[in-house]
Amino acid sequence: MAKKDKDGKKKKSKSKELVPTNSLDLKPKKKKKQKEEIIDVSGGSSEVAPKKKSKKTQLPVDKDDYIVVRIGKKNKLCFAHNPKRNTAYIEDTMNLDEPVTIEYDANTLIANLGADPAPGKAYGVDVNPHHGDYASPIGRVHVYRKLEDDEKKAIEISIKKIVKKVEGQGLEKVFPISRIEIHNSKGKWAGEYRYTNKGGEVHDVIKLHPKILADQVHNQYIWAHELGHAIWCRFLSEKLRAEWLELYNESTKVSKAKKSQMEDLCTSLVSSQESVREFQRNIEGEELAMFKEALAYLKKIHKMSAEDVNILLNQNAKVLAQIWPTTASVSSNESLVTEYARVSVHELFAEAYAWTTVGGKQFPKEVMKLLEKSLKAAKVAE
Repeated sequence: MAKKDKDGKKKKSKSKELVPTNSLDLKPKKKKKQKEEIIDVSGGSSEVAPKKKSKKTQLPVDKDDYIVVRIGKKNKLCFAHNPKRNTAYIEDTMNLDEPVTIEYDANTLIANLGADPAPGKAYGVDVNPHHGDYASPIGRVHVYRKLEDDEKKAIEISIKKIVKKVEGQGLEKVFPISRIEIHNSKGKWAGEYRYTNKGGEVHDVIKLHPKILADQVHNQYIWAHELGHAIWCRFLSEKLRAEWLELYNESTKVSKAKKSQMEDLCTSLVSSQESVREFQRNIEGEELAMFKEALAYLKKIHKMSAEDVNILLNQNAKVLAQIWPTTASVSSNESLVTEYARVSVHELFAEAYAWTTVGGKQFPKEVMKLLEKSLKAAKVAE
């Protein structure tokens, strides 16, 4: 911890180590080599002074338990590796070569979640334990969910098969992906791809969170879809992306909602006695598109959030009806590949790539021609 000079200014400490100051010991001790950096979270001061022992009883902790520790003003999920010394790793640093070690006490130990906590949220922290990592032909895989033996087998087979297919396309340069994560199921999406390029240094992440991982054929599709995003981000030129945008927008039709349709939508919202979010979850298709457009209008023109709309719904629906938009632009896309491909041009490319790579499917002539042209260009792109 930084000390102060005579002028009250902080001096930089020469050591990164923070030493606990829970008690005063005047006996000289032999210096020992410190094997790991330990961060003290017990609230020690830079001034050495005796402290009263806390009357609070510390929760029992076993090795490999997941615990919640107060660090500064925030709670953190930690992994107890030496309960006798009251030390633990900060969980979200355990994938690093040198995980950050902290020291806890009765005052900073908030909860013990045990060795196998359920994923979710507890005491203000996300509980998503890291179950280990291993090398694979497509990149290092980090596991954040318990995998059954049949899931492990299916993942291994699917990786081998997708690598072989990508190599057959001459696109093996897409490997390795910087980081691959396998999570518990999350919403309706089976995976996601994130990409950054800073100063020419590429960092990309594939996160998988399907409900089922025991089907190696389905796993291949998921890998291929996310790799499609990687090919789009890393190897497609702006000119080729423009061609995909042209194709996508040719299949997009825009229509105007009638005043009567918008009025009926507002009436349905008021009479439903539901919140904005509840009402939105129960509608779909063109009605959902109109509703989203109405909310966007209220936010842009009247500076109203969804919560503001809820207040008017509860207190003065008449005012809401007066400012409710009378028209909206609604778009619809023809399904060139799959229903999911209608979401965006990025998903159109990823779906086209995935299904031709894994399933050998044929799509409309214009899609297949542009996909072939794109993969050929990606193969020679730097």
